[in-house]
Amino acid sequence: MAFKVYASKPAVVVSTRAVIYADQELKSPIGFVSAGRKVIVGDVPRKNGEILPIIVIGRVAWIKVRDLALNTEDLKNITTSRFKVSQDQFEKNKDKFDDNVFENNYARLVFGSISVDDSYKEFAELTGSSPGDTATNFKVNVFHRPPFKRSIWSIGFAYYTQSETDYDWETITLEATYGYSLIQTSAFSIDAYGGFLVGGDFNYSRLESGQTVKDNGSTYGWLYGAQIKLFSYSKIGLIAGFTRQTLKLSGLTAFETTSGGKSDLQEISGTNIFFGLSFKL
Repeated sequence: MAFKVYASKPAVVVSTRAVIYADQELKSPIGFVSAGRKVIVGDVPRKNGEILPIIVIGRVAWIKVRDLALNTEDLKNITTSRFKVSQDQFEKNKDKFDDNVFENNYARLVFGSISVDDSYKEFAELTGSSPGDTATNFKVNVFHRPPFKRSIWSIGFAYYTQSETDYDWETITLEATYGYSLIQTSAFSIDAYGGFLVGGDFNYSRLESGQTVKDNGSTYGWLYGAQIKLFSYSKIGLIAGFTRQTLKLSGLTAFETTSGGKSDLQEISGTNIFFGLSFKL
């Protein structure tokens, strides 16, 4: 059986029969590998170091560490094993395999600074406001990173704000992303991703003729970017990256311009540089 894994290493089975399990609790055996066979296992153990992940028919299964010899000279002359899997047991225990959406989840808390594009600065100047260079944001989301798989996804909330002498705005958005891990090891991961965001309340306050005018609308948009995460599967990890993102705006009252006309604020976009922490849930 051909398969491909990432963040992996070879091992030799030393037990007479190394049982393969569908679940981390080792309650659902689905097959075995005979002594002397070579297998490819993950390099991140689970259950206090007792088990290692192994790919079986495209799914993540588990094998006991004590049944294996890791990184020995014998590996050089041993052919990779074909698993002996009971199809009945495999089908019966399908729902117990990783990827379980309730496992391999991480909370991510990041702070970012958005370098606002020139189009927004030009709008600020057109309406007689001081053109601010940066906006800030704080994001809290949960992202899912299953072992051996390159796909990742996340969902969570973000708070955006910018405050200048004569205007300020803020909004809270719901954001969802889907990504692909370009490099994935236990030491670090590099991910690329894209996604969408939506916000039901975009609050904007500005000075007009010496009076503060408050307005609100709604927003939606998109984002794409990349991140590096140190300590990919650890309890605590470090994250840094960048995102190109666009907030499309609607529902705001037209602004008065310095020439006496009206102009709509339709978009705020820019490049977000962020850093933060992740915590395994």
